[in-house]
Amino acid sequence: MNSELAEHLFNKCDNALWLGESYVMSSLEHEMDIEQGITLPDDLMYWAGYLYRVWSLTYDDRPNVIYERAPMEILAQMFTGLHVMSYEMAIEDLRKLR
Repeated sequence: MNSELAEHLFNKCDNALWLGESYVMSSLEHEMDIEQGITLPDDLMYWAGYLYRVWSLTYDDRPNVIYERAPMEILAQMFTGLHVMSYEMAIEDLRKLR
C-alpha cells in the first residue's frame, strides 16, 4: 500500500496492471525489501483487499492514506464486527477512527 506499484494498481484507469499475483509479487519484490511477517487468515486478507479497493474507488484516497487510516493490525482486530457490515459502512467506521 506504500509502494509505487500500489499507486498504479489503485488507479481507476490503469487496469492493464491487474495481471495476476505472480506479476504483483515479482514487482513488489523488485521494488521493496519484503520480510516474512505473521500469517493472517485467508478470509481476512481477501476481505481486506476488497475493502481497500472499494475504499479507493469510492473516496479517491491514495493507497498510503488508506493504509495509514486502516492498517492490517486494525483490520485484524475489528474484522469480526466489520466484515458483516456493508463495505461502505465499514469504511465510514474506519475513516472516523483517525
